[in-house]
Amino acid sequence: MLLLFDYNFSLFSCPTYRECNGKLIGKAPLQDLFVGRWKWNGPGIVRIREDGAAIADWPNAKPGKWKALGSNRYEVNWDNGAWLDTMRMESGDKELTGVNLSGRKLWAARVISPEKK
Repeated sequence: MLLLFDYNFSLFSCPTYRECNGKLIGKAPLQDLFVGRWKWNGPGIVRIREDGAAIADWPNAKPGKWKALGSNRYEVNWDNGAWLDTMRMESGDKELTGVNLSGRKLWAARVISPEKK
């Protein structure tokens, strides 16, 4: 969370409502480009949610959590660390490339159709 110090009034503030609202601390900012649906290479679609969850739609898929690493890089931790995917945003916000723990190359393309709820 980014806090700004106002020397005129000797107080700290944060720049957005999301960062100031305690129950939303730790969640991704609304404008994060990683949030959405992605066609992962391999078995199917991965939903990246604003609340930090990653949900794969293929059989036997375990839940995941994601976090931003900075510089258009993201980490998806599947099944409590059993699998770790490190991805980089490419082509604006349309493609991801990366690797998993075993060094296998990964890629994903943004799914533009309306998101399933």
